[in-house]
Amino acid sequence: MIYVRDLLKLDTFKDFELVSGENGLDRGVSWPNVAQTVSIREWLVGGDVILMSGVGLKITDEFLTDIVIQAADGRAACIIMLINPEHIASIPQAAIDEAVKRGLAVFAAPWETKLSRVIGSVSMLVSNDRLEERMHSEFLDRLLSGEINHDDSAYRQSMEKYGLIGKKAVAVIDYKFDEKYLQTENQAYHNDRVMRKMISLFERYFGKINYLNQYNRQAFIISADNTEEKDIVNTIRTIYNIFIKENKHVHVRIGIGEIAQGLEGLKKSYDQSRIARKTINKSGVMFYKELGIYQLLFYIDDTSKIDDYVKEILNPLLIYDKKNNQNLIDTLREYLKCGQNVSQASQNLYIHRNTMIKRVEKIEELLGCSIKNAEVTNQLYNAVKIYDLFLKK
Repeated sequence: MIYVRDLLKLDTFKDFELVSGENGLDRGVSWPNVAQTVSIREWLVGGDVILMSGVGLKITDEFLTDIVIQAADGRAACIIMLINPEHIASIPQAAIDEAVKRGLAVFAAPWETKLSRVIGSVSMLVSNDRLEERMHSEFLDRLLSGEINHDDSAYRQSMEKYGLIGKKAVAVIDYKFDEKYLQTENQAYHNDRVMRKMISLFERYFGKINYLNQYNRQAFIISADNTEEKDIVNTIRTIYNIFIKENKHVHVRIGIGEIAQGLEGLKKSYDQSRIARKTINKSGVMFYKELGIYQLLFYIDDTSKIDDYVKEILNPLLIYDKKNNQNLIDTLREYLKCGQNVSQASQNLYIHRNTMIKRVEKIEELLGCSIKNAEVTNQLYNAVKIYDLFLKK
């Protein structure tokens, strides 16, 4: 993906002045367009590099400010205004303020600028990037899906080209937007926006990184030659916390595979990350190794057996909770998690100790057993854990 800041490296941009919107340099670029009409919102496609000379238009401060607002609302990448006393004499402060407020980069360019050269250089940069990105994505897709073998003539060359030699860990991410949010917003645009934000965060913490975008999913391949697994997991949890704080309307699930090496290792880490992601109910981070012995359950073909096992043990509680709008399953989970410490469990659930005792008694009544029995406790802990991993909605 090409961003506005990448355009600054072009020779055609060397005489341009960034007058506002430095906070918009990370906007993605799709294609250049020339604006010679009073209204531009009708033809904006998102990511537009807008070039404007003002020729043939009645230029006022209000008009230029409105153009900035239209461009920002239309998700343009940036605006380049050619400065000339007879047309756009200067960029008004009101337009600059709106650009800063909306995170849109606005450039002032010399009147002598050849629009055809700017259009050509931007188009070439975007086209080359799209071709390279498509080739890169196709290779990663084949690599992670197991379609590449050691006999592939381009295998080693591509592994070296994309920095895939050495120890790696794979993280898989999926996104789900709040339904109310999607009623007023374009999902395709916001999928792209949140993915670019996540890429930016991963690159901030891990440096240059391989990633694969697939609609509302991403896979990241993280270099681990000089990094411990726990450090990778902790860093990704930091990234997750930053992301959800800034994007409260998005539910994010991140699964992380173990560090591996080579073709088979990358595929294994990818498969592990997908399994780990599946265990997350709504939003969160899960490291495959943290599943412990429960990893084995994901390799059982007939999952109905798992359902039967859990329901045989927990069904009395599940039925009671649904019928009475209660949460005895949550109570049991916390009680077992706290080692059957009533005081600690009641504090964690923000309920009175006596309420906790009554709930435990009700659980024992419904299940027809004593939770104090070690064998029963172990069975219930496993059943609740499996319920959380496979059946909890």
